[in-house]
Amino acid sequence: MMQRTFGRDLASLEEIHAFMNTFVDQKQIDAWTAKAMTVALEEIFTNLLKYSVDGVHPIQVRLESDDREMVIEVTEFEVPSWDFTNFVRSDMDRPISDRRPGGMGLALVREITDSMAYRYENHNSVITLRRRLEA
Repeated sequence: MMQRTFGRDLASLEEIHAFMNTFVDQKQIDAWTAKAMTVALEEIFTNLLKYSVDGVHPIQVRLESDDREMVIEVTEFEVPSWDFTNFVRSDMDRPISDRRPGGMGLALVREITDSMAYRYENHNSVITLRRRLEA
């Protein structure tokens, strides 16, 4: 398991990528899972920056894996509850001009992860992403 906090700034994405690459290399995560989970983490992180306007504290990212799956847990401290898993899915079958803005990033996260979960405890939002490792 590896854990680190990151500033609430787009500039932190470079540090997040380096953190993820270190974890992937140490745990020998397959390339498909590594890429998918990096994209998912980036999407969740940028959504928190964009939509969680009450957040002021650094965002914590915890990475872990076993021989079956990789797990990412993102914790945002001292914020109101915002359960992104209830977000309305973007209708990906419709032309872009006919869609409501937003939702495509979270739709992508749903597609590239095996599960997404949300919990709210002690004024902290915790988002958990899971993906099975490739053989």
